[in-house]
Amino acid sequence: MRPIWHSLQMGLIPLTLLGLMLSACQSNPTDAMKATATAYAQTSIQQAEQMAKKAALALCHMDLERGSEIYTQQVCEVATEIGCRMLSVEIAKQWESLQERFQSNLLDCEINEVDFMEEGEQFNRVMQVWWVKTKGTHGWNEETNRNDYFLQLVLENNQWKLNRVLPEFEARYYLAQFSAQ
Repeated sequence: MRPIWHSLQMGLIPLTLLGLMLSACQSNPTDAMKATATAYAQTSIQQAEQMAKKAALALCHMDLERGSEIYTQQVCEVATEIGCRMLSVEIAKQWESLQERFQSNLLDCEINEVDFMEEGEQFNRVMQVWWVKTKGTHGWNEETNRNDYFLQLVLENNQWKLNRVLPEFEARYYLAQFSAQ
């Protein structure tokens, strides 16, 4: 009869070998962290792209009959607090000219193309710039049928929101950068 310690020792050796073999099959923790970070970044980009599309649609869908307050509310639903304030001022200034410019009371559009332009930090907040191209589907004049929106999105409370529509001189800068690539 063999001593107990020999039986235990013989049982531990295969278990130890099995444990070593299994641990060798596991991926490196650094690889797992990289994969997680990559998945998070891809998800964040996808969420930002969806918000860029949603913001462009909010901007180009106008029911002129319902008034500027409803349109402002629609735009502010996708905007940061600061973005809402800035856009509200612009909407109020331009509402009358919008009403005169279009013959239809209802303007609608669809997304043609979306391009990611840049990610960075501004005022300690993560921001992205997106170029969203739309095509008018209802109520738009032939010369205003296509609109390009250069939108700055900001990550606010873990959600992407419209912060501002870039002015023409900034849009030209991004177009120049984009065409140089």
